[in-house]
Amino acid sequence: MFWVTLAGVVAVIVYTSVAAWQGHLMRGQLDAMYQEQSPDLIMLTDKPDQPEFLAAPGKLGDGGLGALIWSWGCINFGRGRAVGVTVDQFIKIEDSFKRSFPGKGPIFAGDMPPGKTNFGMISSGPLLKDYFDVLMQTDMAINFLIEFRYKDILGKPYSTDACLSRYKNGAMRLLDSEDCKKNIKK
Repeated sequence: MFWVTLAGVVAVIVYTSVAAWQGHLMRGQLDAMYQEQSPDLIMLTDKPDQPEFLAAPGKLGDGGLGALIWSWGCINFGRGRAVGVTVDQFIKIEDSFKRSFPGKGPIFAGDMPPGKTNFGMISSGPLLKDYFDVLMQTDMAINFLIEFRYKDILGKPYSTDACLSRYKNGAMRLLDSEDCKKNIKK
């Protein structure tokens, strides 16, 4: 009877060990699958729009007053849905980054399924057309910084930042986002 009991205990220990090892392997596979399904928002920087001058309506626009606007695009390049996307936009004209006019803080942009392209626009606030023309002929006088915050469907937080600068010939340069963030005017 002792040997039968001992054989049964050994069988239970072996079975439990094998089941635990299989569970460990499955957890690793599930983690890898989860990582593959994460969202990944990226800026579309292959053909960015150029800044434009938008004249103010009426007599103000006739006097040369308007705003610099700069359109941008982003895409969810990942395989998972980006949930609760917020966007914070900053523009730098010569000295330091300021929140895009008339922004008071990050804006809610909704959810972004995989492959979905979204567009936005940054505005400088009021400036004169003559000043805009000078900026367009100056290297790196106009920059923008965009911060995306979002979660995956399980609630894991993610962030993506992009900072672009414009050369007078129309070429764009991707800058280090962390360096750009140091120049935000509070």
